[in-house]
Amino acid sequence: MNTGQRLAYGLLGAPLAMAALPVYIYTPKLYGDEFGLGLALTGVILLGSRLVDTLQDPWLGRLADYMQHRPGGWPALATMAALCLGLAYAALFNPPARENSLLPIWFALALILVYTAHSALNITYLAWGARASDDSHERTRIVAVREAFALLGVILASLLPMLFADWFDAQQRWLWYSIVFAGMLLLAVWVLLRHAPLPLPLHASPQRLLQPLRKIANLLDTIRADRRQKDNQTPLLFHTDAAQAANYLDLHVARLGVDLLTLNGGKIYGPKQSGALFIKAGLKL
Repeated sequence: MNTGQRLAYGLLGAPLAMAALPVYIYTPKLYGDEFGLGLALTGVILLGSRLVDTLQDPWLGRLADYMQHRPGGWPALATMAALCLGLAYAALFNPPARENSLLPIWFALALILVYTAHSALNITYLAWGARASDDSHERTRIVAVREAFALLGVILASLLPMLFADWFDAQQRWLWYSIVFAGMLLLAVWVLLRHAPLPLPLHASPQRLLQPLRKIANLLDTIRADRRQKDNQTPLLFHTDAAQAANYLDLHVARLGVDLLTLNGGKIYGPKQSGALFIKAGLKL
């Protein structure tokens, strides 16, 4: 991956980071004070929307996982989520009626839509980066570029509302911020889809990765039976190194059919330079 492709991928990190800060910092004051909703009701809506976001995140992850197996699935999901996020963001900061009994409902629905669209786009975006390369060093460079753009997004989210407060009145300030945010978001998604490398395809599921081990175990059972018939008592053992697989695959040793299995403690959040060796019951070494 060249520098241009890394920049094309990382650019989306800026508007994604730019979206979060105003929601957390400015919406409580905007709705609680300026729109007259009251801090207590504003706090309840903020808490409720975050709870909804917490509950829906695993399902959005499942949606992203489902879409990755469809041709053009992730680009389509990223495009739809970006469009929804831009519209929901504008609705959140620019309600049609600021002194209306329906304002709490508008606030809650707009906030949930912002969280939903942001999570769907962010999950897809992060997974895209993780699958952009098989090389761990290249993935580190990709993350570095993405986080640099995210820092830029935080800076813009801090500066632009203050600048717009000086340039425009209170009502137009957030309208222009929403327009700038939506423009940057759609531009970044277009650059991502047009110039960033597509995620690498999934060549095998965990179930398929484990299948060769079962086949090898069955083959070894056949060879052992043949050797016993020929009175060959030399042990034939099946060992597998599962140091990289413990966090991702089902390592049920009975189903795998292995005699020996090694684990690396440092790969499964254990002490560094520690490990474990599984020995099949009754096996003598």
